[in-house]
Amino acid sequence: MADMNKKASELDLKIREKLGSTLIAQRDDAFERFIEANEKLTQYNFLVNAGGAIATLAFIGSEKGTYLAMGPLMCFVIGLVATGVQRRFLFNFFGILYNDVIRRLRGFLSDELTWQETRPPQDLGKWIGKLERWSGWIAQVAFVVGVLLGAFIIGKLV
Repeated sequence: MADMNKKASELDLKIREKLGSTLIAQRDDAFERFIEANEKLTQYNFLVNAGGAIATLAFIGSEKGTYLAMGPLMCFVIGLVATGVQRRFLFNFFGILYNDVIRRLRGFLSDELTWQETRPPQDLGKWIGKLERWSGWIAQVAFVVGVLLGAFIIGKLV
């Protein structure tokens, strides 16, 4: 534990290499998670809201007096916009994580940070992460509200 406050050049070569490879692995993992999470989560929100919007537009085009269907359509459009916002926040959030790993790795290897100082900060990207989660929830809730509203309107018209 006494090694925790040492700089890279003060550590045994094996410990230094092990910690350096751990930081590199964290960097690579953060980047891979960014790509995977970004693809899966926003794809889902985009697809369900786009599908709802398309279905609503098809319904509007096939029936007379379906101006009431504008409500569900607006819900799906809100969901699509929220998905775009979510994608931006997600990109920024993982970008912050990635940049922090780079900062810690460079700091350690250049003797500016001790081993203990290479730990990731607990509040890193806290607000962006919260905004990303809220925009994701808005996209999902907008879809559910759009579906329920659409079902109610179809029930009234039939």
